Amino acid sequence: SCSSINPCLENPCSDNEICVIKRRVCLPSLERICPQYVCVNKLSPCSHQPEDGVCSTSGQYEPNPCSLLVHRQMELAYFGECLQDCSNEGPVCGIDGNTYMSECQAHARMIAVDYTGPCITVGLIGDEPKKQCSNSVKCPSLAESGCLGVTPPGACCPICTG
Repeated sequence: SCSSINPCLENPCSDNEICVIKRRVCLPSLERICPQYVCVNKLSPCSHQPEDGVCSTSGQYEPNPCSLLVHRQMELAYFGECLQDCSNEGPVCGIDGNTYMSECQAHARMIAVDYTGPCITVGLIGDEPKKQCSNSVKCPSLAESGCLGVTPPGACCPICTG
């Protein structure tokens, strides 16, 4: 999947910049590039760089990747405000079939977590574009007794409804 490709591997930024992965949804277009990274200038003062909030792996919010990576020398967890009611432990598999570094990173991208651990699928079922879940996937138990377990489209594990 696209999420397994590291867009910074071939170092698309200049020598004075740090490449930071920033996934985004791109619509097909012949004329527009849709980079899956941002280049952070190491030499320019962070206060002069665009505001694009990030959260560190320790849960500290910074106004842009520069202040987090260059001046504070922290590790980037995800773009956006730091979320409180989620775990920064990971990896986790989202219901979109992509692996995220943590539950918080998935939630920051508005993706529900399917199960703990990297995504494991064993291909498609028949002619339908539906993934087949591996027997090694360990689904979390449904939290509430008496709830109806429903598996969302694209997910392996049921969630509690009604």
